[in-house]
Amino acid sequence: LQVREEHTRRGSIRLIAFLSASALITKLNFFPLAFVPLALCAKWKQRGTFLLWMGVFTCIWLLPLGPHKMRFFAWVNGLAFQQGRYGYGKTGILPPYYLWTLGRLITENPWLSLSIGLSWATIVYGCIRWRREPRSTRRVLVLLGALALGQTLQVAMVAKYGAGRYLLPALMFCPLNLLLLIEFWRVRLPTARWFLWAVSAVVVMVAGEKARRECVRLSERSAVEMQIASALQNDFKDEATVYCYGSSSIYHALWFGNYWAGEHYTKELTVIFGSNPPRYVVHSTPGGSGEILRGSERKSFRDFERHSSFLLGGWQGPTRSVLNRLPATAKAEKVFLGTNEVLYRVTFE
Repeated sequence: LQVREEHTRRGSIRLIAFLSASALITKLNFFPLAFVPLALCAKWKQRGTFLLWMGVFTCIWLLPLGPHKMRFFAWVNGLAFQQGRYGYGKTGILPPYYLWTLGRLITENPWLSLSIGLSWATIVYGCIRWRREPRSTRRVLVLLGALALGQTLQVAMVAKYGAGRYLLPALMFCPLNLLLLIEFWRVRLPTARWFLWAVSAVVVMVAGEKARRECVRLSERSAVEMQIASALQNDFKDEATVYCYGSSSIYHALWFGNYWAGEHYTKELTVIFGSNPPRYVVHSTPGGSGEILRGSERKSFRDFERHSSFLLGGWQGPTRSVLNRLPATAKAEKVFLGTNEVLYRVTFE
């Protein structure tokens, strides 16, 4: 869609509504950006059409949930009104470490922060001169404002859980910020037009290099995770194992997914893993009770004292938290250390 057009085809509105609904259902934190297309519509009738079709497509995407839809809505409610990950923890919209996490995300993503900051500065300048701006420039400002607002709200949402990867939707729209900024300033600063394009090219190249380094880092991390997964499948296949959050194991992934699917596949997983030594998944929030799941079976850490030993593996942070809650008679020996993952053998004296 062209921001200078006064008339938008209905088919285009339906297409944008479909894409927005698909992005929203795929990733809930896309929510603020899903409504940016409202700024493209020149009339309220078009905006109403967009919202109507977006609601229709969203409902269609939710149909496969069937009888589990209430569990889904309860999960969404927990994400909004509980302080912990995945809708758990104490009641409250913002956790106590929110501002610290927000500051970390801003400093770790300087290009996104710069893009949003320049957008807001341009919006303020454009609003001051609003009456003197032509209609086409006003539409550029409206779209830029909607985009900057959506990105700002998305950063604010992600700061609740602090995982930088959730900022991807906001990062994806940064090139659009640059194009709109160039569109606005090219008339006012004609001599700086090529300078703006050069700055944009530099930003794209720097972002590309950062993306390349990130891909290399993820590739190296994936290689280590494959080593751990292979060790769990082969070298330690005969040992009882407890998996913490982030463990590189098909057992952890399947039990974790089964829990969030309402334990719908417990019977099938019991058949698949029934001939193997017990595999358990730790499900707890930081500082929580540390409930251990094996399908629908629940255990506490003290239940493992009857084992001569067992393996404990997962991301280093959650695993250390679990180690701190083990009985005093437990002794942990590190048997594998990866980039962000660790594997311990726990024995009881």
